Amino acid sequence: MRRYPLIGLRVDGDAIKKIRRAAGLTQQEVAFRAGISDRWYRLIERHGQQPSRPDAEEIAKILGCKLSDFADHGDAAGAA
Repeated sequence: MRRYPLIGLRVDGDAIKKIRRAAGLTQQEVAFRAGISDRWYRLIERHGQQPSRPDAEEIAKILGCKLSDFADHGDAAGAA
């Protein structure tokens, strides 16, 4: 079994959610098309779990965006 490294960047679940909604898709539709469970997709989107690179690339493809479109760049304004 091949193991994939983590994506190399943190994904922002809120950004994924915003892009998904703009695309008119449900969480279930994205999960099904990506070949992942609904539960795993919800954890990525709602709770900031980090997908593998192949999962993230497939989600981006389904949503019609680039990985960088849902990268978590941190909250510079909220940083102390």
